[in-house]
Amino acid sequence: MGITCAIHTNPNLRHQITNAAALRAGFNRHGIDAIVTASRTAQADLHVCLGNWYALRENQNCFYIDRAFWGDPDSLSLCWLVDGVKQFDWGEKPPRPHPELMPIKPEGNTVILCDYGMDGRQEAKIYPQATIRRHPAERPSAESLGECLRAHSKAVGRHTTALVDAAIQGLTVESTAPDSPLEGLSAGRERWINCIAWHNWTVNEIESGAAWQHLSQR
Repeated sequence: MGITCAIHTNPNLRHQITNAAALRAGFNRHGIDAIVTASRTAQADLHVCLGNWYALRENQNCFYIDRAFWGDPDSLSLCWLVDGVKQFDWGEKPPRPHPELMPIKPEGNTVILCDYGMDGRQEAKIYPQATIRRHPAERPSAESLGECLRAHSKAVGRHTTALVDAAIQGLTVESTAPDSPLEGLSAGRERWINCIAWHNWTVNEIESGAAWQHLSQR
């Protein structure tokens, strides 16, 4: 019997349905029998999660689909989860296309970039002069993320993909979470951005099976 896969999707979100169809096609190309389901209890060898509502379930062989580090909405970020924690691969990798890194900005203002459900007060104790930018789903802002990043030289946060954008735009970045997408920066920005690129895939690459071909070799 071959591998079975359950792609856990919110049927009320059109973009999740579209992305689930691309994932299913990609898995099928590798001989994996994949179903798209809204059930939290579906049985399968592999569970693919589009969103937090299922992904935090522990002790599952989970593959997590999240918003893209760049190229949204035509791309997605893909990571394995272990006990709800994203597993990034920071090893040496062949070159992969990625955005150009802007020069590091001189020292200046700091912004706290909040995850969903985060108010930034904990970080503000460490950076009392920093501006707090709440998640746009919780507190919409007339100022775009790009405008915010241009006005600051340093960004602090936890897991938000906005930190990746900040690092690309030349801000000095810090995360207060050990499992953030900035973890690999200690090895250098060029190596870091190339590693992140291997977790950022276009929908076409997912549908063709190319993303799974790479990420299944963990």
